[in-house]
Amino acid sequence: MKRFTIVMVMIALMTSTALAQSSTAEDRCFERGGNWDAATSQCQIQAGISIQINYPLELTDYDFARASIDTFLAETQSDMVAWFSEIDFSQPLSSYANSWSLDIDYALHDFSDTVISVVFYFSTYTGGAHPNHDFKTFTFDLSARRELTLDDVLRTDVAVWPTLSAVTQANLTEQLGEFADAAWISEGTGENPDNYRNWALDAENLYLFFPPYQVAAYAAGSFMVAIPLDSIGTLLQDRFRP
Repeated sequence: MKRFTIVMVMIALMTSTALAQSSTAEDRCFERGGNWDAATSQCQIQAGISIQINYPLELTDYDFARASIDTFLAETQSDMVAWFSEIDFSQPLSSYANSWSLDIDYALHDFSDTVISVVFYFSTYTGGAHPNHDFKTFTFDLSARRELTLDDVLRTDVAVWPTLSAVTQANLTEQLGEFADAAWISEGTGENPDNYRNWALDAENLYLFFPPYQVAAYAAGSFMVAIPLDSIGTLLQDRFRP
């Protein structure tokens, strides 16, 4: 009976020791910035940047548009690599801080056969609590071979911003419902043209894009406001009136 008891105690000690060693190995791995692979009993450390970009080939035949797009994409990638290179790898980092990502997608909006907007949606992850999201927009006049600004679309001889701001605020307030913060919306959609740097156009609407934090908390996400052109006809240059 004594021998049986001793054997059972030894088995229990061996089991608990093995579990403790396994747990210790996993903890040590995490402390060194790695992920513990239980199947191979190895600590795996990964570091790098994943970049995925969907390119608007529809505009590559227009060198002036291609140049603007290429410059934006090149600068965005260069900035990402530069930030990553500043990481001090002599100090262990958690595994999620070692693996960064940049993802860029796009959508096209056609006002006409010769006026086309491209909206880039991009997400960057740099080791924080969550990815960051933003927009970059271009509107090209293919016949005139140049990029358009909102000043080309909106009249400059009337006060357009008070009306545009009011319409935008009303739309966002409705979208956010009970989560709308009037002060936050007002600050992000005030009459400063910089608030409307991301925009696009089609035959029916003027689209305005707002990334997280501009008009609401991150958890609320990004927002798009579609303003029918026929509702702001008096604010538009003649060629853009419905």
